[in-house]
Amino acid sequence: MKKVFKQVCFAMLFSCLTIAKAETPSTVSNNINNLNEGSIKEIITEAIKNPTYENLKKRDNLWESLIEKIPNTPESVFYNDNVTENSKNKSKEEIIQEILQTARNCENFDPFPLDDIPTLKSILQTLETEKVDIKRIYITDTNLETFPENFFEYKNLGKVLFMELSTNFKLATLPQNFFDNFKSLETLEIFKNNLTSLSENIFKNLFNLKSLWLGENQLSNLPSNIFKGLHNLEELSLGGCKLTSLPENIFSDLKNLKELYLHDNPLTEKDKEIIKKVLPNTKIIFKDQN
Repeated sequence: MKKVFKQVCFAMLFSCLTIAKAETPSTVSNNINNLNEGSIKEIITEAIKNPTYENLKKRDNLWESLIEKIPNTPESVFYNDNVTENSKNKSKEEIIQEILQTARNCENFDPFPLDDIPTLKSILQTLETEKVDIKRIYITDTNLETFPENFFEYKNLGKVLFMELSTNFKLATLPQNFFDNFKSLETLEIFKNNLTSLSENIFKNLFNLKSLWLGENQLSNLPSNIFKGLHNLEELSLGGCKLTSLPENIFSDLKNLKELYLHDNPLTEKDKEIIKKVLPNTKIIFKDQN
């Protein structure tokens, strides 16, 4: 089984140079014994071609099922560790061309290892000029401390379904209009940065958002209306954000929320009881399950 999965992962996942590093603590519901090479390939292929929230959840559950059944499988089976190594021997222009080609072929914007703003803007401008629609964005492991206003001002970003903006350990702020053009976005991962605050209106246009991961930042507090209008949100992670308190009605608009992760935050028992009353039908995790 391990051999089969290796073959499928390298053939399907790494064909687009990158895979979203899922950190979703989802409930494992798939039985690995009922999966064959064809069904594994189908799940992975569909997540790559059409990264909707539902397809990504199927892929994440598959990933966790395999980890459960094959606990000693090295991480390199799931992630392409050669990308960083290969980049060391290439010029900046060669890397830019590879980033552009990946976007054209796979609808991914993944500028790693480049992280200077003018170059990133230039690449985005080129893709808009070429009318390349992007569905997935990965900006990870950079030294960026913030982004300029209107960084994502391009019209070809309206079909983006998935964005990961994580493990940028110097990233402390985001502009208020940073996500304004991502009206189709379903999954947003902004974990393991150094964010200390977020604007009240930063998610205002993300009406289709279903999964939001803000964990492991430095967000000791949040604006009361930050999640206003996110009626389709099903998963929200605020674990490890050092939250000391939360506004009483901060979750009142989240009528469809299924899972809320609040582990590793010094919230009071009073805060916890208020949250339970506001979200009576939501699975709420206050303690780290690991």
